[in-house]
Amino acid sequence: MNVIQFPLSEIGFNGKLMMDYMEGHPQLRPFYKYLPHLDSFADVMEQRSKFPMHREVLKAQLLKQNAEYLQEFPLLKSNIDSISNSKTFTVTTGHQLCIAGGPSYFIYKIISTLKLAQSLQSKYPENNFVPVYWMASEDHDIEEINHVHVFGNTLKWETKEQGPSGKVSLDSLPVFLKDLMDLFSNSPQADVIQKLLTDAYSKHQNLSEATRAFVLNLFGEYGLVVLDANSKELKSLFKSIMRDELDEQASASIVEKTSELLAKNYKVQVNPREINLFYLDEQLRERIIVDDQPHYKVINTDLKFSRELMLDIVDKQVERFSPNVVLRPLYQESILPNLATIGGPGELAYWLQLKDLFDHYSIAYPLLVPRNNALILQSKALDKFTKLGFKASDMFRDYDDLVREWLGTQEDIAPEIEKAKESLQNIFDELEKVFIAADSTLAASVQSEWKKTVNGLGQLGKKGNAALKRKHEVALNQISSLIEKVNPHKMPQERYENFLSFYSSHGKELIVELIKNFEAFDFKLTVLAD
Repeated sequence: MNVIQFPLSEIGFNGKLMMDYMEGHPQLRPFYKYLPHLDSFADVMEQRSKFPMHREVLKAQLLKQNAEYLQEFPLLKSNIDSISNSKTFTVTTGHQLCIAGGPSYFIYKIISTLKLAQSLQSKYPENNFVPVYWMASEDHDIEEINHVHVFGNTLKWETKEQGPSGKVSLDSLPVFLKDLMDLFSNSPQADVIQKLLTDAYSKHQNLSEATRAFVLNLFGEYGLVVLDANSKELKSLFKSIMRDELDEQASASIVEKTSELLAKNYKVQVNPREINLFYLDEQLRERIIVDDQPHYKVINTDLKFSRELMLDIVDKQVERFSPNVVLRPLYQESILPNLATIGGPGELAYWLQLKDLFDHYSIAYPLLVPRNNALILQSKALDKFTKLGFKASDMFRDYDDLVREWLGTQEDIAPEIEKAKESLQNIFDELEKVFIAADSTLAASVQSEWKKTVNGLGQLGKKGNAALKRKHEVALNQISSLIEKVNPHKMPQERYENFLSFYSSHGKELIVELIKNFEAFDFKLTVLAD
């Protein structure tokens, strides 16, 4: 595959906050701890080692959760076993349980994590670096994860289940799954994709189990470890902060102060709640609020608790509580020997709001690593585009601008229209003098006729441009086709199209190419053209 890379700063791929972070802008520096480059990890490891780590509890849970795959993927087993070692650290990305992977950037986040672990292993061979995918199994926004876009088709899984997504049953999935597999029936990797989807979604009971299977069947051979943090044993390690959140509610004021400072120059990503915990059950994940009578209430339910009872539940049934977006990062860093969190602009933006909260609870703050970006195209489409006279980087520009520019290099009626206007202007100026000499009140009539003539020429120009567009329809379609591949429905390809759309042509070769070409902290968009 042909590879082209574009600096993100040149193609406007990220917002101001993320670009300032990548470039080390001074005004953003107070909101994170480590500079974003590979050399920072020596300091990160030294600092992380000073914080408590519950390695044996974590290892036991990972062995239990990944038991089905340990024999098939030896590096997975080796990585989990190494958690006991004080020289082992993790690098982590998290994501929702999107059906069939959802938008491609989910896969790019995982590959970014794998590549970072590999790069660290090369740079610091005396240590072990384990790539981790943190499943957002407690997320309850089913509408965000129940659909895919493949080959111009949108398929939606209809389910009425609620509550934490990891517990959602797959009983209603077969129709969706068949429709999805039918889309790949004529692709070179049809059998591979059918097996991938069947092994994940037909052989497991819930979305958490299926997502683990889907991800490990793609990346288990690389040693990726999948973690479901919806675990009583793991949440017990975070119990003291959950108690404090219910009793003291310190996080809201701390994050609000940080956010106020950040908001002076940037848009903040999250707004903390008074209590940043959900109450969790099989079909329930709802916010906890402070209520005068008795003291706590779970919204959209009849559940109410006194302070004493709520704190007793934390002690005895800690699995009933689920951190929201403000506390989840602290939970992650409390249970993992983690060095880095890998994410996109939106994710890393809210981590920047949390540094003071990490300091408050004496939890190690990780190095924030922007995920890699990718775009996958057919070489033929890109070649046609560049043969029209454009540079490859022009594919990130607005379609209408490209059309105007291209038409400007072709036959153009506009200059002739302007010449005609100049000639007619001279004629009407002379006519105006003649008519004013006859009757000064006729000047307005001359100007009126001039305006009608100019408007008529404008309409002729539009008709002429429409004729040029028809004449150059093939070229314009080539521009449109490429731009639609780059930004389907005006969204970056990686945020819209499902990864299987590309995997269906290339199989594992595509993953190999992405790993080979991704580099942490290079801040480039990698374009793969077949």
